[in-house]
Amino acid sequence: MKEVILNVEGMMCSGCENRVKNTISKIEGVTNVEADHETNTVKVNGEDNIDIKSVKEKITDLGYEVK
Repeated sequence: MKEVILNVEGMMCSGCENRVKNTISKIEGVTNVEADHETNTVKVNGEDNIDIKSVKEKITDLGYEVK
């Protein structure tokens, strides 16, 4: 299993967290997503072959910035 923690700016509320969680959870190989707007973090758990580039692109497509 793989765990990646990303610094994501622009999430302002639990609605933002839910948008990120729902979008990222649809990526193949992702088993769990936790987003926290207070700490500006998104934690992604899943199989070793998760495409992190794809995860970052999806977050950016939602209008948030991955640092």
